Amino acid sequence: MIKNFKKILDIIRTKRTYKYVLKKNSDQLKKIPNLACLVYDEVGLLLSLFGRCEYDELKVLERKVFSKIDCANSSCLDIGANIGNHSVFFANFFSNIYSFEPYPDSYYLLKFNSKNFSNIKTFNFGASDVDENQYMYIATNTTMSRNTLFSDRVETKKVDQIDPKKIEVELKNLDNLLNQHS
Repeated sequence: MIKNFKKILDIIRTKRTYKYVLKKNSDQLKKIPNLACLVYDEVGLLLSLFGRCEYDELKVLERKVFSKIDCANSSCLDIGANIGNHSVFFANFFSNIYSFEPYPDSYYLLKFNSKNFSNIKTFNFGASDVDENQYMYIATNTTMSRNTLFSDRVETKKVDQIDPKKIEVELKNLDNLLNQHS
């Protein structure tokens, strides 16, 4: 009897949570553009719950920095843009956003998320001081935003994998690239 009661209580909680999140998402969509993401990725969860990843930090930038300088005639670099959460936010303030993302899966979502913003230019390579290829270490299956070029900094979780996966990515000299686009 108690076991059945707990199951029913779990179903009620789940349905209430679903309705709450659905309403919250509907309200957020009025203020924040919808972004494509991976459902089980850390950033995807934050987007689903709060509408934007690092929302409070971005709002501080808006109040303390963007409101005090002439961003409308400036460019912004989003290096390690992941799926474009910050790039889309920056699009409201800057005339040009250059978004760099070397990881192919993240870049695919970045390209999709920025397609409605004419001032976002995306690049499927990493920004560097030299042109070269390097290995990128994929942190876990649930933290795409923590991928790194440094094997000693990769965060792995035993549930995901013991050794981080690595892929080869392209890096390009940022100074040369900016000179071409200015």
